[in-house]
Amino acid sequence: MNQNLKTFKKPIVSIEKSTVKCEKNMFQLSQISRLWIGKLPIPRISNIAGLTILIFALAGTYINALAVIFVLLAYLLFCIYKVYTLSKYIGLNFELISGKMYCVHSDNLEILQQAYDLINNIIKEKNFTGNYVINFDENGEITNLQEVESKATIVESARALPELDSPLRQELQKLIQHYKNHHENKVHILTLLEGIDKGMVTKNAPMLKELYGRFIQSGLIGDCDELGLLLLINEVKGSVF
Repeated sequence: MNQNLKTFKKPIVSIEKSTVKCEKNMFQLSQISRLWIGKLPIPRISNIAGLTILIFALAGTYINALAVIFVLLAYLLFCIYKVYTLSKYIGLNFELISGKMYCVHSDNLEILQQAYDLINNIIKEKNFTGNYVINFDENGEITNLQEVESKATIVESARALPELDSPLRQELQKLIQHYKNHHENKVHILTLLEGIDKGMVTKNAPMLKELYGRFIQSGLIGDCDELGLLLLINEVKGSVF
């Protein structure tokens, strides 16, 4: 069969910058001369295969006739099967400038159309730097890896944002306000408490453990007990001991 035609059934295709990858094959977007959705092209018999058959036919008088017939019949049946199988498939077809063709089959027509639109738009772009993964299985899915990474970064950043309504931070704020109202001259204590607040916001566990140790040494557990700040007491003791 035609060695320039490669077919893939429900593969996963990645597009990274200007390179299309499918299984162990890859090519550049700039090499695509034609892109379309439709039935897969019927493969032609390659020159090598045709030459082999011709040699067998010409040498028929010197080789067992049954062997020649068997080889020809087997190859013919293989070709018929291949043509019949491919004729049923609808796929996204890539034809390259070199003449090579890559045909991606999927039962999901929607993902074929989405992939076609996406690749068409990418080809029109200049200096494309995206990264997509297209799954051509029954469910069909296009994943923009840059968006996934961006969302992961946003989620990670959100985890570090202050939990303004956290009961623990509310108790810490009460203690800070208590010192501002009644012990404003104790700057080192206020600095320590504000450092703990910053540690809670950034969720810096090593920093908090060190500051909680100084919290205990400064006798602030007693103040928390008087103010009924039980959550803060438990947090400090649980982190240090």
